[in-house]
Amino acid sequence: MAVFRWHKDDRTGSGMAMGEDDDKAANARLAAAAWVERLTSVKTPRTSDIVELKAWLAADPLHRPAYEQARALWVELDRTTLARPRRMPRMAGMAMAASLAAVMWWGWPAGDLVTPQGQLRQVRLSDGTQVWLDSASALDVRIDATSRSIWLLKGRAAFDVAKDTRPFSVVAGDARITDIGTMFSVDRSDGLTVDVSRGAVDVARAGRHVVLSGGQGAGFGDGDVRFYRVVDDAFTWRDHRLVLDNVRLKDALAALDRYYPGRLILTASDLAGNRVSGTLRVDRPEAALETLMRSQHLRATKLPWLTLVSRDDE
Repeated sequence: MAVFRWHKDDRTGSGMAMGEDDDKAANARLAAAAWVERLTSVKTPRTSDIVELKAWLAADPLHRPAYEQARALWVELDRTTLARPRRMPRMAGMAMAASLAAVMWWGWPAGDLVTPQGQLRQVRLSDGTQVWLDSASALDVRIDATSRSIWLLKGRAAFDVAKDTRPFSVVAGDARITDIGTMFSVDRSDGLTVDVSRGAVDVARAGRHVVLSGGQGAGFGDGDVRFYRVVDDAFTWRDHRLVLDNVRLKDALAALDRYYPGRLILTASDLAGNRVSGTLRVDRPEAALETLMRSQHLRATKLPWLTLVSRDDE
């Protein structure tokens, strides 16, 4: 089964400024959330922290409004958490920090094709290529007289490439995947992975070329490549199915988190390695989570934009 992956946004050609602006704003929001959590986690902030915060606020015009919004969200989360049953205070700090970080990450790259959380989309491009865009994903398309280029800005997409004399390539971060007549997918949700169903692709990254044929996949890290066999269920997400074949519970939740509204956090870390098998319908993510929880004797505590998954007896 394909592994669950990492993300970094980068794009070349027209539209570069928009991608950079989105990244800059998103980074400001996440940094602001971290600042609020840092300063509210202690009774009295240190003088050095205050000085550092003032310097950060002055460093960029995006920082102050992001920080003010993060503070307002923290107050709202605090009010919600304190209204929870008596079991909640034990996890309140972690829950609030995770909720704040989750909701502050709302920035999306501009794209020709975009799917919101929990939705999939199938599109036929002008050259006849079929594209399946997974949940929470975005891409740009540029097809002209000499080439066919896709920029995967976020998430995962699968391509059944139409035969054409023009080369077909997908840019994902600092990698370029060139089609050699294939059905393949590219995922940059948690790093970069490429799965090939049939045909072959050439992956160019950091001055290195890797050719993958049908049934092969690879995960690309910092200077290393991890190869694996692509099994039949690697593309079932196109049919709204998540097939779990003896995967760890934490990986099953990470895969479902792609489709679930808000974020899923497993608080019972000792259960993370429990093995899970089965098929979940990702077009009904809340029902899918209920099924998973029943099979593992878990319970869910819902906060704004966040669901905590814990033991049923906690």
